[in-house]
Amino acid sequence: MHFAAQERRWEILEFLVNNRYEGCTTSAMNHAAGGGNLDMVKLLHKNLSVCCSSKPIDMAAANGYVHIVKWLHENRIEGCSKKAMDSAAAHGHLEVVRFLHSHRSEGCTKRAMDKAILNGHFAVVKFLHENRAEGYDSNALDRADMTIITPSLRRIIQYLAPDRPLDYVSQVERSRMYSIYGPKDNDNSSDDEGPY
Repeated sequence: MHFAAQERRWEILEFLVNNRYEGCTTSAMNHAAGGGNLDMVKLLHKNLSVCCSSKPIDMAAANGYVHIVKWLHENRIEGCSKKAMDSAAAHGHLEVVRFLHSHRSEGCTKRAMDKAILNGHFAVVKFLHENRAEGYDSNALDRADMTIITPSLRRIIQYLAPDRPLDYVSQVERSRMYSIYGPKDNDNSSDDEGPY
């Protein structure tokens, strides 16, 4: 059954539920929830005494399936882990993050904001910063600087660290470009002086 759920094969899963009696493992519910198939989740819940863990909500949250997260929250008792909000934040699923914040008590770790920063999810970073106390790793912005500076990442850095020099991000970008492409043709500085 878990293979049918994993491959999102409704007709096979329905046949197995109605005609076989071996039951299934927890991975069937995990895959149904993680794949965003509410009908499969309901079928497994109704017809089988499927033992679950926190993984179904965790997996649905990571993939942004807020309707699955809500249904499991209302109909199952297993709950979720901190990975649910951490993963939802990392992937930019703001609606899921808001729901988990409002309806669940598990919370998140610093990893939620760290990953949202690194992946450039400004709205998620702003929500977590204004509504959660976990904060972010003090090195998260420095790690973000090692990635390609996108407009979204620039906005996050300016939001979280308004006290940094105004040209800080530009300096990081110039430094990175220098290390990749070398000095500009009109750059009169020697190699050992660096990009500034």
